[in-house]
Amino acid sequence: MLLAIVAIGIVGLAYLLYNVKNLIFTPKCQFIEISIEDENFLLVSDLHIATKQLRKSDLHKIGDYMARENIRSLFILGDLFDDFHKKISTEHLSRELKKALKLLKLPEKSQIFITFSRNSHDPIISADKIELTLDSLNIIAANKPIRLCAGETTLILLHGDLAVKNGALAYIINKVGNYFQRKYFVEESLKKKLGINKDSWLVMGHTHIPFINKELKIANTGCWKHYWREESDTAILYRNGELMLVKI
Repeated sequence: MLLAIVAIGIVGLAYLLYNVKNLIFTPKCQFIEISIEDENFLLVSDLHIATKQLRKSDLHKIGDYMARENIRSLFILGDLFDDFHKKISTEHLSRELKKALKLLKLPEKSQIFITFSRNSHDPIISADKIELTLDSLNIIAANKPIRLCAGETTLILLHGDLAVKNGALAYIINKVGNYFQRKYFVEESLKKKLGINKDSWLVMGHTHIPFINKELKIANTGCWKHYWREESDTAILYRNGELMLVKI
């Protein structure tokens, strides 16, 4: 009995260390550099669209909001998909992106920038960056975080699994951190580990907890699917150098 308890403890500790090692050690990270002239754009994450059975959803609200606010650039910060974590060809990616993005009902001639999560839900693509045109949508899909220059504002955009591989565990860590006055522990720690300038933003998803902290310049977009954690149906709006959390 004691041996079984010790074995379970060792396995549990190994799992925990595997998931949080980048919060202990400095992770290696390269960025895709993107510049944008738009004064307004939208950031979302964790749409969790299943490829095998496209669910009825309210994802069309994203496109409706963009049309209403005259926004033509959308950044998706990982977990666009729910069950697609495998190596795929560009042709396969094109087919699945076309089906998934159709649910969002985006305005014509929109620009879509995607930084895929790397550990569980999104596809493993063959290049650091793939550029596609699907119908009228211009798409850049990357398997690395994005360093975005928008005017005088710099934003580091990533899913968040670079910090803690498992999203549920990242959620729990932030909830526990809240009791110790560190409610944004994962985001705050990752920004520090990556050596991001204090004047630059880090924006991610993954924990499913939406927020903006303007003092620390860290933010989380929230999520669009119920995963025992409630969906928030939120996005972050960039407008003229300012970030705002919006309920859509």
